[in-house]
Amino acid sequence: GKSYYIGFRTYDIEGKFVEVTMSKTNLVAQPKMEYDVQFDRYYVLNTGDPVKGNYNWDSENATLTFDNCEIGPCSVDFSAINKDRPNGEKYYFAVDDFPNVKNIKVVFKGENKCQFQLNTDSSSVPMFFVCNGNNPQNDYVNVGIELTGGGTVDIDEEYSFRFIDIEGDVILNDITLNFDWEKSEIGKSAFETASNLIIKNSTIKSKIDYNDTMFVATADIIVDDSQFCINAVWGDGWKDNLEFNRFAGIFYASDEVLLNSGELLIAADPEYLELLEKNKYCSIGMKEEGVEINKDKFTYVSVNNVDISKLKYTLENTTYIYDGKAKTPKVTIPGLVEGKHFEVKYSDNVNVGKAKFTVTGIGMFTGKIEGTFEIKEKQVENKKTDESVLTDGKLIYKKLADASADGKTAGKVQVVGLQKKNLKKITIKAVVTLDGKKYNVTSIAANAFKGNKKITKVTIGKNVTTIGKKAFFGCKKLKTVKINSKKLKVGKKAFYRKGGKKLTIRVPKKLKKKYKKAFKKAKTNEFIVK
Repeated sequence: GKSYYIGFRTYDIEGKFVEVTMSKTNLVAQPKMEYDVQFDRYYVLNTGDPVKGNYNWDSENATLTFDNCEIGPCSVDFSAINKDRPNGEKYYFAVDDFPNVKNIKVVFKGENKCQFQLNTDSSSVPMFFVCNGNNPQNDYVNVGIELTGGGTVDIDEEYSFRFIDIEGDVILNDITLNFDWEKSEIGKSAFETASNLIIKNSTIKSKIDYNDTMFVATADIIVDDSQFCINAVWGDGWKDNLEFNRFAGIFYASDEVLLNSGELLIAADPEYLELLEKNKYCSIGMKEEGVEINKDKFTYVSVNNVDISKLKYTLENTTYIYDGKAKTPKVTIPGLVEGKHFEVKYSDNVNVGKAKFTVTGIGMFTGKIEGTFEIKEKQVENKKTDESVLTDGKLIYKKLADASADGKTAGKVQVVGLQKKNLKKITIKAVVTLDGKKYNVTSIAANAFKGNKKITKVTIGKNVTTIGKKAFFGCKKLKTVKINSKKLKVGKKAFYRKGGKKLTIRVPKKLKKKYKKAFKKAKTNEFIVK
Protein backbone atom coordinates (compact mmCIF):
# COMPACT_ATOMS: atom_id res chain seq x y z
CA GLY A 1 0.00 0.00 0.00
CA LYS A 2 3.02 2.30 -0.06
CA SER A 3 4.64 4.14 -2.97
CA TYR A 4 8.39 4.39 -3.41
CA TYR A 5 10.38 6.61 -5.76
CA ILE A 6 13.77 6.59 -7.40
CA GLY A 7 15.38 9.43 -9.37
CA PHE A 8 18.38 9.70 -11.69
CA ARG A 9 20.41 12.86 -12.06
CA THR A 10 21.36 13.78 -15.63
CA TYR A 11 23.47 16.63 -16.96
CA ASP A 12 21.34 17.76 -19.93
CA ILE A 13 17.68 18.41 -20.61
CA GLU A 14 17.10 15.46 -22.93
CA GLY A 15 14.82 12.71 -21.61
CA LYS A 16 16.38 9.30 -20.95
CA PHE A 17 14.94 5.81 -20.36
CA VAL A 18 16.69 3.93 -17.58
CA GLU A 19 16.10 0.30 -16.62
CA VAL A 20 16.53 -0.46 -12.93
CA THR A 21 15.95 -3.39 -10.59
CA MET A 22 14.54 -2.39 -7.19
CA SER A 23 14.47 -4.30 -3.93
CA LYS A 24 12.74 -3.47 -0.64
CA THR A 25 15.96 -2.76 1.22
CA ASN A 26 17.00 0.74 2.27
CA LEU A 27 13.67 2.33 1.24
CA VAL A 28 13.10 6.04 1.87
CA ALA A 29 10.17 7.16 4.06
CA GLN A 30 8.22 10.39 3.72
CA PRO A 31 10.54 13.24 4.72
CA LYS A 32 9.96 15.08 7.99
CA MET A 33 10.33 18.72 7.02
CA GLU A 34 11.61 21.70 8.99
CA TYR A 35 11.42 25.19 7.45
CA ASP A 36 13.31 28.28 8.55
CA VAL A 37 14.00 31.86 7.45
CA GLN A 38 16.58 34.47 8.36
CA PHE A 39 17.17 38.06 7.31
CA ASP A 40 20.81 38.06 6.27
CA ARG A 41 22.70 41.37 6.61
CA TYR A 42 26.16 39.98 5.79
CA TYR A 43 26.27 41.58 2.35
CA VAL A 44 24.68 44.95 3.14
CA LEU A 45 26.40 48.25 3.74
CA ASN A 46 24.70 49.26 6.99
CA THR A 47 23.04 47.82 10.08
CA GLY A 48 19.69 48.23 11.82
CA ASP A 49 16.34 46.47 11.85
CA PRO A 50 15.98 44.30 8.72
CA VAL A 51 12.18 44.74 8.65
CA LYS A 52 10.00 47.66 9.72
CA GLY A 53 6.29 46.89 10.10
CA ASN A 54 4.17 43.84 10.85
CA TYR A 55 5.57 40.53 9.67
CA ASN A 56 5.17 36.91 10.77
CA TRP A 57 6.94 33.62 10.05
CA ASP A 58 4.72 30.50 10.26
CA SER A 59 7.24 27.64 10.17
CA GLU A 60 4.55 24.93 10.27
CA ASN A 61 2.99 26.19 7.03
CA ALA A 62 6.22 27.61 5.57
CA THR A 63 4.61 31.05 5.20
CA LEU A 64 6.25 34.46 5.67
CA THR A 65 3.75 37.36 5.81
CA PHE A 66 4.58 41.05 5.36
CA ASP A 67 1.84 43.61 6.12
CA ASN A 68 2.77 47.14 4.98
CA CYS A 69 6.48 46.56 5.67
CA GLU A 70 9.82 48.07 4.72
CA ILE A 71 12.20 45.17 4.12
CA GLY A 72 15.94 45.60 4.03
CA PRO A 73 18.61 46.34 3.31
CA CYS A 74 19.02 42.56 3.65
CA SER A 75 18.55 39.27 1.85
CA VAL A 76 15.80 36.83 2.87
CA ASP A 77 17.22 33.32 3.16
CA PHE A 78 14.96 30.26 3.43
CA SER A 79 15.84 26.67 4.20
CA ALA A 80 13.85 23.45 3.92
CA ILE A 81 15.49 20.56 5.75
CA ASN A 82 14.58 16.87 5.85
CA LYS A 83 14.93 15.89 9.52
CA ASP A 84 14.13 12.18 8.97
CA ARG A 85 16.85 10.49 6.90
CA PRO A 86 16.84 6.74 7.68
CA ASN A 87 20.24 5.53 8.90
CA GLY A 88 21.75 8.86 7.85
CA GLU A 89 21.54 7.77 4.21
CA LYS A 90 22.16 10.23 1.38
CA TYR A 91 19.57 10.29 -1.40
CA TYR A 92 17.66 12.42 -3.89
CA PHE A 93 13.89 12.74 -4.22
CA ALA A 94 11.34 14.62 -6.31
CA VAL A 95 9.58 17.26 -4.20
CA ASP A 96 6.29 17.00 -6.13
CA ASP A 97 5.90 13.37 -5.08
CA PHE A 98 5.73 14.14 -1.35
CA PRO A 99 2.54 15.87 -0.11
CA ASN A 100 4.13 16.98 3.16
CA VAL A 101 6.80 19.02 1.34
CA LYS A 102 5.49 22.54 0.75
CA ASN A 103 6.62 25.43 -1.40
CA ILE A 104 7.48 28.48 0.70
CA LYS A 105 4.85 31.24 0.59
CA VAL A 106 5.72 34.92 0.92
CA VAL A 107 2.49 36.86 1.50
CA PHE A 108 2.51 40.60 0.87
CA LYS A 109 -0.43 42.63 2.21
CA GLY A 110 -0.94 46.34 1.59
CA GLU A 111 1.98 48.43 0.33
CA ASN A 112 5.51 47.15 0.95
CA LYS A 113 9.06 48.17 0.08
CA CYS A 114 12.13 45.99 -0.51
CA GLN A 115 15.66 47.31 -0.57
CA PHE A 116 18.83 45.30 -1.01
CA GLN A 117 21.92 47.52 -0.93
CA LEU A 118 24.76 45.20 -1.87
CA ASN A 119 28.45 45.42 -1.29
CA THR A 120 30.02 45.94 -4.71
CA ASP A 121 31.70 42.52 -4.58
CA SER A 122 28.43 40.66 -3.85
CA SER A 123 26.29 41.51 -6.87
CA SER A 124 25.31 37.87 -7.47
CA VAL A 125 23.33 37.48 -4.23
CA PRO A 126 19.53 37.52 -4.77
CA MET A 127 16.93 39.11 -2.48
CA PHE A 128 15.08 35.83 -1.91
CA PHE A 129 16.69 32.41 -2.14
CA VAL A 130 16.43 28.87 -0.79
CA CYS A 131 19.47 26.92 0.36
CA ASN A 132 20.42 24.40 -2.34
CA GLY A 133 19.01 20.94 -1.82
CA ASN A 134 18.94 17.37 -3.16
CA ASN A 135 22.66 17.16 -2.63
CA PRO A 136 23.90 13.90 -1.07
CA GLN A 137 26.20 15.95 1.14
CA ASN A 138 23.45 17.86 2.99
CA ASP A 139 19.92 17.66 4.37
CA TYR A 140 18.46 20.55 2.37
CA VAL A 141 15.47 20.03 0.06
CA ASN A 142 14.76 22.08 -3.06
CA VAL A 143 11.40 23.82 -2.71
CA GLY A 144 9.80 26.69 -4.60
CA ILE A 145 8.78 30.20 -3.57
CA GLU A 146 5.29 31.66 -4.14
CA LEU A 147 4.77 35.43 -3.84
CA THR A 148 1.10 36.17 -3.17
CA GLY A 149 -1.34 38.11 -0.95
CA GLY A 150 -2.76 40.81 -3.23
CA GLY A 151 -0.31 43.46 -2.03
CA THR A 152 2.19 45.77 -3.73
CA VAL A 153 5.97 45.57 -3.46
CA ASP A 154 8.26 48.44 -4.52
CA ILE A 155 11.79 47.09 -5.08
CA ASP A 156 14.57 49.66 -4.81
CA GLU A 157 18.08 48.50 -5.73
CA GLU A 158 21.40 50.25 -5.29
CA TYR A 159 23.13 47.61 -7.43
CA SER A 160 21.90 45.08 -10.00
CA PHE A 161 20.96 41.58 -8.85
CA ARG A 162 18.29 38.92 -9.19
CA PHE A 163 15.19 39.28 -7.04
CA ILE A 164 14.65 35.49 -6.82
CA ASP A 165 17.18 32.84 -7.92
CA ILE A 166 16.33 29.29 -6.78
CA GLU A 167 16.28 25.66 -7.87
CA GLY A 168 12.53 25.12 -7.22
CA ASP A 169 9.44 26.66 -8.82
CA VAL A 170 8.85 30.42 -8.70
CA ILE A 171 5.14 31.37 -8.52
CA LEU A 172 3.83 34.93 -8.72
CA ASN A 173 0.16 34.83 -7.72
CA ASP A 174 -1.95 37.98 -7.16
CA ILE A 175 0.96 40.34 -6.56
CA THR A 176 2.12 43.72 -7.90
CA LEU A 177 5.89 44.25 -8.23
CA ASN A 178 7.43 47.62 -9.10
CA PHE A 179 11.16 47.39 -9.82
CA ASP A 180 13.05 50.68 -9.55
CA TRP A 181 16.35 49.92 -11.22
CA GLU A 182 17.07 53.50 -12.24
CA LYS A 183 19.96 53.70 -9.77
CA SER A 184 21.63 50.79 -11.56
CA GLU A 185 21.17 52.47 -14.95
CA ILE A 186 20.05 49.11 -16.31
CA GLY A 187 18.32 46.20 -14.63
CA LYS A 188 19.19 42.52 -14.56
CA SER A 189 17.29 39.25 -14.70
CA ALA A 190 14.68 39.57 -11.97
CA PHE A 191 13.68 35.90 -11.73
CA GLU A 192 15.70 32.78 -12.43
CA THR A 193 14.70 29.21 -11.59
CA ALA A 194 15.93 25.73 -12.45
CA SER A 195 12.27 24.64 -12.51
CA ASN A 196 9.00 26.34 -13.56
CA LEU A 197 8.11 30.04 -13.46
CA ILE A 198 4.36 30.59 -13.09
CA ILE A 199 2.85 34.10 -13.25
CA LYS A 200 -0.88 34.58 -12.68
CA ASN A 201 -3.14 37.51 -11.80
CA SER A 202 -0.11 39.74 -11.22
CA THR A 203 1.37 43.05 -12.39
CA ILE A 204 5.09 43.62 -12.95
CA LYS A 205 6.73 46.91 -13.86
CA SER A 206 10.45 47.07 -14.53
CA LYS A 207 13.33 48.33 -16.60
CA ILE A 208 15.27 45.54 -18.31
CA ASP A 209 18.90 45.09 -19.27
CA TYR A 210 19.77 44.51 -22.91
CA ASN A 211 22.23 41.83 -21.73
CA ASP A 212 19.83 39.85 -19.52
CA THR A 213 16.41 38.27 -19.94
CA MET A 214 13.99 39.28 -17.17
CA PHE A 215 12.24 35.88 -16.66
CA VAL A 216 14.36 32.73 -16.95
CA ALA A 217 13.33 29.11 -16.28
CA THR A 218 14.94 25.75 -16.99
CA ALA A 219 11.50 24.15 -17.37
CA ASP A 220 8.37 26.16 -18.37
CA ILE A 221 7.21 29.77 -18.08
CA ILE A 222 3.41 30.04 -17.82
CA VAL A 223 1.54 33.39 -17.82
CA ASP A 224 -2.17 33.87 -17.01
CA ASP A 225 -4.11 37.15 -16.47
CA SER A 226 -1.00 39.23 -15.79
CA GLN A 227 0.30 42.62 -16.93
CA PHE A 228 3.90 43.51 -17.74
CA CYS A 229 4.94 47.16 -18.08
CA ILE A 230 8.51 47.13 -19.40
CA ASN A 231 10.96 49.97 -20.01
CA ALA A 232 13.59 48.88 -22.53
CA VAL A 233 14.75 52.37 -23.55
CA TRP A 234 18.54 52.44 -23.98
CA GLY A 235 21.12 53.79 -26.40
CA ASP A 236 22.56 51.67 -29.21
CA GLY A 237 24.66 49.40 -26.96
CA TRP A 238 22.27 46.46 -27.37
CA LYS A 239 23.04 46.26 -31.09
CA ASP A 240 26.64 45.23 -30.39
CA ASN A 241 25.37 41.98 -28.90
CA LEU A 242 23.79 40.98 -32.21
CA GLU A 243 27.26 40.37 -33.63
CA PHE A 244 27.59 37.56 -31.06
CA ASN A 245 24.08 36.30 -31.75
CA ARG A 246 22.88 37.62 -28.41
CA PHE A 247 19.49 39.24 -27.95
CA ALA A 248 17.75 39.56 -24.57
CA GLY A 249 13.97 39.37 -24.71
CA ILE A 250 11.48 39.29 -21.86
CA PHE A 251 11.25 35.49 -21.44
CA TYR A 252 13.50 32.45 -21.82
CA ALA A 253 12.75 28.82 -20.95
CA SER A 254 14.56 25.63 -21.84
CA ASP A 255 11.21 23.92 -22.39
CA GLU A 256 8.15 26.09 -23.16
CA VAL A 257 6.86 29.65 -22.77
CA LEU A 258 3.04 29.69 -22.59
CA LEU A 259 1.50 33.18 -22.75
CA ASN A 260 -2.13 32.26 -22.11
CA SER A 261 -3.64 35.62 -21.16
CA GLY A 262 -2.53 39.07 -20.07
CA GLU A 263 -0.88 42.19 -21.40
CA LEU A 264 2.67 43.18 -22.38
CA LEU A 265 3.32 46.93 -22.58
CA ILE A 266 6.84 47.82 -23.65
CA ALA A 267 8.65 51.02 -24.57
CA ALA A 268 11.82 50.51 -26.63
CA ASP A 269 13.78 51.37 -29.74
CA PRO A 270 11.79 50.45 -32.91
CA GLU A 271 14.57 48.11 -34.10
CA TYR A 272 14.54 46.28 -30.76
CA LEU A 273 10.75 45.98 -30.89
CA GLU A 274 10.95 44.48 -34.37
CA LEU A 275 13.34 41.77 -33.17
CA LEU A 276 11.30 41.22 -30.01
CA GLU A 277 8.15 40.47 -32.01
CA LYS A 278 10.13 38.26 -34.41
CA ASN A 279 11.38 36.22 -31.43
CA LYS A 280 7.91 36.10 -29.82
CA TYR A 281 9.09 38.28 -26.89
CA CYS A 282 11.81 35.74 -26.06
CA SER A 283 15.60 35.78 -26.15
CA ILE A 284 17.64 34.31 -28.99
CA GLY A 285 18.14 30.60 -28.40
CA MET A 286 14.54 29.95 -27.41
CA LYS A 287 12.99 27.30 -29.66
CA GLU A 288 10.28 28.88 -31.81
CA GLU A 289 8.05 25.84 -31.41
CA GLY A 290 8.46 26.17 -27.64
CA VAL A 291 6.54 29.48 -27.52
CA GLU A 292 2.73 29.46 -27.51
CA ILE A 293 0.82 32.77 -27.47
CA ASN A 294 -2.96 33.01 -27.19
CA LYS A 295 -3.36 36.09 -29.37
CA ASP A 296 -7.05 36.40 -28.46
CA LYS A 297 -6.27 36.82 -24.76
CA PHE A 298 -2.65 38.01 -24.59
CA THR A 299 -2.30 41.64 -25.72
CA TYR A 300 0.97 43.17 -26.92
CA VAL A 301 1.46 46.96 -27.06
CA SER A 302 4.85 48.10 -28.34
CA VAL A 303 5.62 51.82 -28.42
CA ASN A 304 8.49 54.22 -28.02
CA ASN A 305 6.42 55.69 -25.21
CA VAL A 306 3.55 54.15 -23.25
CA ASP A 307 0.22 55.94 -23.71
CA ILE A 308 -1.45 55.72 -20.30
CA SER A 309 -4.88 56.21 -21.86
CA LYS A 310 -4.57 52.57 -22.97
CA LEU A 311 -3.92 51.31 -19.44
CA LYS A 312 -6.51 50.14 -16.95
CA TYR A 313 -7.09 52.35 -13.90
CA THR A 314 -9.30 52.48 -10.83
CA LEU A 315 -10.73 55.47 -8.95
CA GLU A 316 -10.83 55.27 -5.15
CA ASN A 317 -14.41 56.64 -4.97
CA THR A 318 -16.90 57.70 -7.63
CA THR A 319 -19.45 59.37 -5.32
CA TYR A 320 -19.05 61.80 -2.42
CA ILE A 321 -21.42 63.71 -0.12
CA TYR A 322 -20.94 67.49 -0.12
CA ASP A 323 -19.20 68.86 2.99
CA GLY A 324 -17.49 71.97 1.60
CA LYS A 325 -14.09 70.27 1.27
CA ALA A 326 -12.19 69.43 -1.93
CA LYS A 327 -12.49 65.79 -3.00
CA THR A 328 -9.39 64.07 -4.44
CA PRO A 329 -10.04 60.35 -5.00
CA LYS A 330 -6.82 58.39 -5.56
CA VAL A 331 -6.18 57.12 -9.09
CA THR A 332 -4.41 53.74 -9.28
CA ILE A 333 -2.74 52.42 -12.44
CA PRO A 334 -1.28 48.90 -11.84
CA GLY A 335 2.50 48.95 -12.01
CA LEU A 336 2.84 52.75 -12.04
CA VAL A 337 3.55 55.24 -9.23
CA GLU A 338 1.78 58.59 -8.95
CA GLY A 339 4.24 61.47 -9.01
CA LYS A 340 6.84 59.40 -10.82
CA HIS A 341 4.99 57.98 -13.83
CA PHE A 342 1.87 60.18 -13.86
CA GLU A 343 0.28 63.16 -12.13
CA VAL A 344 -3.36 63.82 -11.27
CA LYS A 345 -5.17 67.17 -11.28
CA TYR A 346 -8.74 67.89 -10.11
CA SER A 347 -11.26 70.59 -10.99
CA ASP A 348 -14.82 71.47 -9.90
CA ASN A 349 -14.23 69.12 -6.98
CA VAL A 350 -15.71 71.10 -4.07
CA ASN A 351 -19.34 71.92 -4.81
CA VAL A 352 -22.28 69.66 -5.64
CA GLY A 353 -22.21 68.35 -9.22
CA LYS A 354 -19.81 66.59 -11.60
CA ALA A 355 -16.16 66.88 -10.52
CA LYS A 356 -13.35 66.27 -12.99
CA PHE A 357 -9.95 64.61 -12.82
CA THR A 358 -7.15 64.49 -15.39
CA VAL A 359 -4.27 61.99 -15.33
CA THR A 360 -1.20 63.02 -17.33
CA GLY A 361 1.80 60.80 -18.06
CA ILE A 362 5.34 61.69 -16.99
CA GLY A 363 8.54 60.79 -18.88
CA MET A 364 8.12 57.70 -21.06
CA PHE A 365 4.45 57.60 -20.07
CA THR A 366 2.46 59.92 -22.32
CA GLY A 367 -1.20 60.72 -22.99
CA LYS A 368 -4.09 61.58 -20.70
CA ILE A 369 -6.97 59.97 -18.87
CA GLU A 370 -9.95 62.24 -18.20
CA GLY A 371 -12.91 61.30 -16.06
CA THR A 372 -15.53 62.48 -13.61
CA PHE A 373 -16.97 61.66 -10.22
CA GLU A 374 -20.05 62.95 -8.44
CA ILE A 375 -20.52 65.17 -5.39
CA LYS A 376 -24.05 64.84 -4.03
CA GLU A 377 -26.01 67.10 -1.74
CA LYS A 378 -26.28 65.95 1.86
CA GLN A 379 -29.77 64.62 2.58
CA VAL A 380 -30.14 65.73 6.21
CA GLU A 381 -33.88 66.37 6.07
CA ASN A 382 -34.73 62.82 5.06
CA LYS A 383 -34.10 61.45 8.54
CA LYS A 384 -36.65 63.89 9.95
CA THR A 385 -39.34 63.60 7.27
CA ASP A 386 -39.08 59.91 6.40
CA GLU A 387 -41.01 58.09 9.12
CA SER A 388 -39.49 54.75 8.13
CA VAL A 389 -36.00 55.97 9.17
CA LEU A 390 -35.28 55.94 12.93
CA THR A 391 -32.22 56.42 15.12
CA ASP A 392 -31.15 55.84 18.71
CA GLY A 393 -28.28 58.32 18.41
CA LYS A 394 -25.72 55.64 17.55
CA LEU A 395 -27.23 53.56 14.75
CA ILE A 396 -29.72 54.30 11.95
CA TYR A 397 -32.63 51.90 11.46
CA LYS A 398 -35.19 51.34 8.74
CA LYS A 399 -38.69 50.41 9.93
CA LEU A 400 -39.88 47.10 8.48
CA ALA A 401 -43.02 46.66 10.57
CA ASP A 402 -44.64 49.10 13.03
CA ALA A 403 -45.25 48.33 16.68
CA SER A 404 -48.83 48.01 17.86
CA ALA A 405 -50.49 51.12 19.34
CA ASP A 406 -50.96 49.43 22.71
CA GLY A 407 -47.29 48.42 22.84
CA LYS A 408 -48.04 44.71 23.23
CA THR A 409 -46.55 43.75 19.88
CA ALA A 410 -43.04 44.91 19.01
CA GLY A 411 -42.25 46.19 15.52
CA LYS A 412 -39.35 45.18 13.30
CA VAL A 413 -36.36 47.26 12.15
CA GLN A 414 -33.24 46.79 10.05
CA VAL A 415 -29.86 48.39 10.82
CA VAL A 416 -28.81 50.48 7.79
CA GLY A 417 -25.80 52.46 9.05
CA LEU A 418 -24.06 54.59 11.68
CA GLN A 419 -25.44 57.81 13.15
CA LYS A 420 -22.43 58.30 15.43
CA LYS A 421 -19.55 58.13 12.96
CA ASN A 422 -16.67 57.75 15.45
CA LEU A 423 -17.92 54.53 17.07
CA LYS A 424 -15.30 51.79 17.35
CA LYS A 425 -17.41 49.20 19.16
CA ILE A 426 -20.92 48.54 17.84
CA THR A 427 -23.67 46.69 19.69
CA ILE A 428 -26.71 45.69 17.65
CA LYS A 429 -29.30 44.95 20.30
CA ALA A 430 -32.00 42.31 20.10
CA VAL A 431 -34.66 44.92 20.97
CA VAL A 432 -34.47 48.74 20.75
CA THR A 433 -36.84 51.48 21.86
CA LEU A 434 -37.32 54.15 19.20
CA ASP A 435 -39.70 57.08 19.55
CA GLY A 436 -41.22 55.38 22.59
CA LYS A 437 -41.94 52.07 20.81
CA LYS A 438 -40.15 48.74 21.00
CA TYR A 439 -38.74 47.07 17.88
CA ASN A 440 -37.02 43.74 17.29
CA VAL A 441 -33.81 44.21 15.31
CA THR A 442 -34.04 41.45 12.66
CA SER A 443 -31.44 42.27 10.01
CA ILE A 444 -28.42 44.29 8.93
CA ALA A 445 -28.73 45.93 5.51
CA ALA A 446 -26.39 45.32 2.59
CA ASN A 447 -23.42 47.77 2.61
CA ALA A 448 -24.52 49.09 6.03
CA PHE A 449 -20.95 49.59 7.35
CA LYS A 450 -18.99 49.03 4.12
CA GLY A 451 -15.52 50.57 4.13
CA ASN A 452 -15.68 51.79 7.75
CA LYS A 453 -12.15 52.55 8.97
CA LYS A 454 -12.80 52.70 12.74
CA ILE A 455 -14.95 49.71 13.75
CA THR A 456 -12.96 47.14 15.79
CA LYS A 457 -15.70 45.05 17.43
CA VAL A 458 -19.33 44.16 16.60
CA THR A 459 -21.88 42.42 18.85
CA ILE A 460 -24.97 41.09 17.08
CA GLY A 461 -28.22 40.49 18.98
CA LYS A 462 -30.21 37.26 19.12
CA ASN A 463 -33.10 38.52 16.94
CA VAL A 464 -30.89 39.26 13.90
CA THR A 465 -31.52 36.59 11.24
CA THR A 466 -29.92 38.20 8.18
CA ILE A 467 -26.70 40.06 7.46
CA GLY A 468 -26.81 41.64 4.00
CA LYS A 469 -24.08 41.29 1.39
CA LYS A 470 -20.99 43.45 1.95
CA ALA A 471 -22.46 44.74 5.23
CA PHE A 472 -18.95 44.98 6.79
CA PHE A 473 -16.97 44.76 3.54
CA GLY A 474 -13.54 46.40 3.76
CA CYS A 475 -13.67 47.08 7.54
CA LYS A 476 -9.90 46.52 7.93
CA LYS A 477 -9.71 47.28 11.67
CA LEU A 478 -12.53 44.88 12.58
CA LYS A 479 -11.05 42.19 14.85
CA THR A 480 -13.96 40.60 16.72
CA VAL A 481 -17.57 39.71 15.89
CA LYS A 482 -19.80 38.23 18.61
CA ILE A 483 -23.01 36.59 17.40
CA ASN A 484 -25.86 35.76 19.79
CA SER A 485 -28.35 34.73 17.09
CA LYS A 486 -29.06 31.03 16.69
CA LYS A 487 -30.43 31.34 13.16
CA LEU A 488 -28.46 33.59 10.87
CA LYS A 489 -28.01 33.98 7.10
CA VAL A 490 -24.77 35.71 6.05
CA GLY A 491 -24.71 37.58 2.73
CA LYS A 492 -21.90 37.23 0.18
CA LYS A 493 -18.68 39.03 1.20
CA ALA A 494 -20.42 40.50 4.26
CA PHE A 495 -17.08 40.38 6.13
CA TYR A 496 -14.60 40.31 3.25
CA ARG A 497 -11.47 42.40 3.88
CA LYS A 498 -8.10 42.96 2.29
CA GLY A 499 -5.46 43.45 4.94
CA GLY A 500 -5.94 43.76 8.69
CA LYS A 501 -5.70 41.07 11.36
CA LYS A 502 -7.48 37.71 11.29
CA LEU A 503 -11.16 38.10 12.20
CA THR A 504 -12.35 36.24 15.34
CA ILE A 505 -16.05 35.27 15.21
CA ARG A 506 -17.59 34.11 18.51
CA VAL A 507 -20.83 32.12 18.18
CA PRO A 508 -23.06 29.91 20.36
CA LYS A 509 -21.03 26.80 21.18
CA LYS A 510 -23.42 24.27 19.60
CA LEU A 511 -23.52 26.21 16.32
CA LYS A 512 -19.77 26.55 15.76
CA LYS A 513 -19.61 24.04 12.87
CA LYS A 514 -22.75 25.43 11.19
CA TYR A 515 -21.58 29.04 11.35
CA LYS A 516 -18.07 28.18 10.19
CA LYS A 517 -19.60 26.70 7.04
CA ALA A 518 -21.90 29.73 6.58
CA PHE A 519 -19.07 32.28 6.84
CA LYS A 520 -16.88 30.28 4.48
CA LYS A 521 -19.73 30.10 1.94
CA ALA A 522 -20.12 33.89 2.26
CA LYS A 523 -16.50 34.34 1.02
CA THR A 524 -15.19 35.51 4.40
CA ASN A 525 -11.39 35.54 4.32
CA GLU A 526 -8.92 35.10 7.17
CA PHE A 527 -11.25 34.23 10.02
CA ILE A 528 -11.57 31.84 12.91
CA VAL A 529 -14.84 30.72 14.57
CA LYS A 530 -14.78 30.19 18.33
